[in-house]
Amino acid sequence: MSDKASYSNVRSLELDEDNPTNDADTDVDAPENRQDGTDLSKLDMPAPLLALCQYVETKLKPANETIRIHMPEEIFGTDHDTWLLSEDILQFASMVEIGSTVIAVYIRYLFDYLKIANMVNLVGLVDPGQVSSQSRTLSYCSKHLSECLKNADGNQFYLVPYNPGGHWVLIIVRPAKETVYYRDSLPNRSVDEDMRNIVNTSIKINNHNVNHPYGKIYKALLDNQQM
Repeated sequence: MSDKASYSNVRSLELDEDNPTNDADTDVDAPENRQDGTDLSKLDMPAPLLALCQYVETKLKPANETIRIHMPEEIFGTDHDTWLLSEDILQFASMVEIGSTVIAVYIRYLFDYLKIANMVNLVGLVDPGQVSSQSRTLSYCSKHLSECLKNADGNQFYLVPYNPGGHWVLIIVRPAKETVYYRDSLPNRSVDEDMRNIVNTSIKINNHNVNHPYGKIYKALLDNQQM
């Protein structure tokens, strides 16, 4: 999975501000593609997704190209580019585990729709690659999340995608209410301890910085467990 990339052969993807469904345009040249052995003929998927996979197989993979997507500063706090490999798209289409890059690209589209709905100031977005205990230290993850939370405005809540290993869950943090919601699509799973520590520590740091007593209230969404 391509959580980090530095490539010379990329296909740029520019997203139209008013219509977040634009296609990719021009290319450049050459990352190494890993072979995932995906058999498109065996995948039951919607026609548009199948067309995308066929484009990947016939255009991107033979040319060793990636798709470059621009991430404006308003999304994660820094202006930067991210890259999708062919395997990222094929893994998503074939319903196997996806990396944080795919989640970040989805958040990029979500941001455009939040702008259209005039909801950007209500929802804060957190880069999943910056709060992953699998690739970062717990201290780094906690500090990064705390930096995000300190910018919270009123009743704003933050969406924090997290992968404890083999599965993505969603943490929703409301700093002003000192409330954390935990959403897991799989039933009867215990809360990941690393994720609990990251959230606990980030809230503690944030509350200390804004000079009010540390307190936390954990609530569950639907049938999920309390943190």
